[in-house]
Amino acid sequence: MVILKLSMEIFGNCHCAAWQVSYVQFVIPQDGIYEFEVWGASGAAAKVDSLTAEGGLGGHSKGYKKMKKDEVIYVYNGGSPSGTSYGANGGGNGYNYASSKQYGAGGGGSTHVATKPYGLGTNSSSGPSYANRSSILIVAGGGGGGGIDNGTAHKGGDGGGERGGNGSGGALGGRQISTGSSPSENFGIGDYYSSSSAASSGGGGGWFGGNYGLRGESGAGGSGYVDGVAPFTHNGKYYPAETEAGVNEGNGRAFIRYVECA
Repeated sequence: MVILKLSMEIFGNCHCAAWQVSYVQFVIPQDGIYEFEVWGASGAAAKVDSLTAEGGLGGHSKGYKKMKKDEVIYVYNGGSPSGTSYGANGGGNGYNYASSKQYGAGGGGSTHVATKPYGLGTNSSSGPSYANRSSILIVAGGGGGGGIDNGTAHKGGDGGGERGGNGSGGALGGRQISTGSSPSENFGIGDYYSSSSAASSGGGGGWFGGNYGLRGESGAGGSGYVDGVAPFTHNGKYYPAETEAGVNEGNGRAFIRYVECA
């Protein structure tokens, strides 16, 4: 985990901050309305010989929130992995099974902003935090890992967005609620399958992570989340919230901008 003291920079008429590290603690400098914008990381590509199966692209989320001076927020940045490694902040591992010509890559991590120092998913250094989900303000999902099955390349599902994209073999992308057997299953973490006799591609991290792809199929993308920065109206001006899938390649990123007094 990296902890930085973040100083805000000036861009035009707004205060902006940008970084590409895994953890940032930021103290709100003054009362006002702030814009939060995040991008999830893309999944890793599976590669063998001259064949490449690209990972899914990361998602994008944006919203606004009234904040008070000296409030503290925490930003976890999604990592775009290489090969079978998982992406920081919730991406799932990939696994290869070369004897069957099956290859799976790791899922990309989500990027999120929270009011408490909790990561999403068991692949983050702070561990799972479903019990503390109310502290999460905004999430952009990570892309699923690519997969190769006996010479056929399968692109990973894109990160969300309201929903993450499905993997090639039917692996479900993350949703706004769990797709598993319990309410907390897949919260924040891209799924993975560890086996010595089958390849698998990791799911992307997100509000709820994507499922793994098995036997050379691709992993699914994780979902985004904007309920913590829900739309509102202030002084007759409407401040929306939005989330979309499949727009970011590479590591996740985030911006915080001061908009106006409130």
